[in-house]
Amino acid sequence: ATAQIGAAKAAATAQIGAAKAALQRAEVARAECKLTAPIDAYVSLRSFEPGELVMPGGRILTLTSIDVVEATFFLPNAELDAAAPGRPVKVVADALPGQSFEGTVRRVATEAEFTPRNVQTRDDRDRLVYAVEVRIPNPEGKLRPGMPVEITLPGTERD
Repeated sequence: ATAQIGAAKAAATAQIGAAKAALQRAEVARAECKLTAPIDAYVSLRSFEPGELVMPGGRILTLTSIDVVEATFFLPNAELDAAAPGRPVKVVADALPGQSFEGTVRRVATEAEFTPRNVQTRDDRDRLVYAVEVRIPNPEGKLRPGMPVEITLPGTERD
């Protein structure tokens, strides 16, 4: 009888160990299924709904942070001298006409865009434009992706 009790205790202990291991596996699986954002952002696109099967590496959500927004504008060749990384810019959004935002030039393209096929005359060269990227701090979240803005770069104002 003592041997049977010892065997039963050993079997019960083994079952408890197996149950604890199964619980740990379930907790790990649950943790792997939980989505956490690496940044504080808005969900701008939801590609899958809860319960849908997603292949490993699949994009489930697209996050958009608007704490700092970026805008790109094109500067004519004749005004290219005014643009340099770090230069300040003034930004006014069409939707917020009474407000202006301060930003800085982040990058100026090294190659022209919209280049005519054969650039020979002075007028042709003046039609070259360069992409200029600016960063605008947006702590209040007033500026949104895709919002049309007007950017003024000191030294390029028309008289």
